[in-house]
Amino acid sequence: MTDDLHATASPLVVRNITQRFKGVTALRNVSLALRAGEIHGLVGANGAGKSTLMRIIAGEIQPTEGYVLRNGARVQLTPASAKTVHGISMVPQHIEFFPHLSVAENVFIDALPLRNGLLDRKNLHERASRLFQQFDLGLDPRTPMDELSFVQQKVVMIIKALQGQASIIILDEPTASLYVHEIEQLFRSIREFNRRGVTFVYISHHLDEIFEVCTRVTVLRDGRIQGTWNASDLDLKQLVFQMVGEDVQGLDRTVSTASAEIVLRVQHLSGTRVLQDVRFDLHKGEILGLLSNKGGGKDELIGQLFGTGAVGKSALECSGQTFTPRSPALCLRHGLYLQPEDRHREGLFLDKRVDENISICALRKCVDRLGFIRVGKENANAASFVSEFSIVTPSMAQQVQFLSGGNQQKVLLSKLLNADPKVLVMDSPTVGVDIKARIDIHRMVRKLASRGISILLVTSDLDEILMLSDRILVLAKGRIAGEIRPGDATFNRVDLGLMMEGGTVHG
Repeated sequence: MTDDLHATASPLVVRNITQRFKGVTALRNVSLALRAGEIHGLVGANGAGKSTLMRIIAGEIQPTEGYVLRNGARVQLTPASAKTVHGISMVPQHIEFFPHLSVAENVFIDALPLRNGLLDRKNLHERASRLFQQFDLGLDPRTPMDELSFVQQKVVMIIKALQGQASIIILDEPTASLYVHEIEQLFRSIREFNRRGVTFVYISHHLDEIFEVCTRVTVLRDGRIQGTWNASDLDLKQLVFQMVGEDVQGLDRTVSTASAEIVLRVQHLSGTRVLQDVRFDLHKGEILGLLSNKGGGKDELIGQLFGTGAVGKSALECSGQTFTPRSPALCLRHGLYLQPEDRHREGLFLDKRVDENISICALRKCVDRLGFIRVGKENANAASFVSEFSIVTPSMAQQVQFLSGGNQQKVLLSKLLNADPKVLVMDSPTVGVDIKARIDIHRMVRKLASRGISILLVTSDLDEILMLSDRILVLAKGRIAGEIRPGDATFNRVDLGLMMEGGTVHG
């Protein structure tokens, strides 16, 4: 464990910070020190206090107790002074920019060069070009922001902070919604900025990223600092233990429960300009991983499987019955269900109760002979899932919108399982959830497979797919580029990365 709280060289120190909101204590006597030029990881479960602490450092809120030191001097931070005086900038998970303005205009929006009262575009573009060349980005400063990739937009916002003379940058879940190759691109940019002296605070639920990019890591739990360690001194289990306060199971691979029986056979999946005659089999009780970069065809494949995309010559064989997936309703009748990536817009009724959400796909279990819903049955049916999957809710009557992201995801999965699916396609099942919920959901996935449910796990999360999958198919440029079994002695991540870019692996 490291201790820099009394080091005079620390560029930023928070001491004895306590933060209360209407009687709720979000932070309790928190002290933390950054080292100049480090990439400092900050981890903790949802509600641990990470966002509150970062908002204090960014000057957005004033602490109830305690204070902040900047270069050894006590300071009173506001959003304006944090940026312009003290060089502290925050790049939030959901970045905000002007989509129809150019890259250069977004970067210099707070200090646009003027000439005779008008925007001096030549000067603007020259300044932006010099800035981009420093980091070898190759961006045209005239390009509208909404034409950039998501990772390019993130990097531009970091550059915006740098041109404002930021020396400390807080990155909140910077890889959310990014694909593997984009994450590597972002990491290269962060390391280059860091090499030039920028100090980063890196917040992420993806602990593999903490080990890959951070030099030190601080753990917050229930509003208290558990400690700060060199990242190289911890392993995954030790870090998770510090985050949740207990030893957890589910961090290791388990034995496959797949049988030889083929439950789903996909043939000639096409019908779009992206997909190229995709074919694969899914066995009973198997967890089949499908790994794809953005643009590789993942969304088109899911659309074809569930009849929400253009109808082509696609054919599915589910439990011996062959059909063309022309509509979601037809897929449901064959026992094929989808857990969508966006649970808020496509998976849940946020303003409805927990029991109503869980029962909506299986109302037949909750009605009487006259077809009326029996509230008692509905409640009991939902309660069994709440108990089995440890869904934290004050009651069955709680609106789902007030649950945490992890518990919302468990409700969504319970809703689908209640319908007794034969095949469950899971699209990014742990996106936006904390480590404890992630482990719980992984346990759920394994339990479902052990019960004979066949699972197609579609994700860009490399560690998740390696942890859970019996087999992995790589979808690149609209075709199956290869198959990998994680347990094979010949497996390596280089081959996987090559496949994801559409290359060929040579033995």
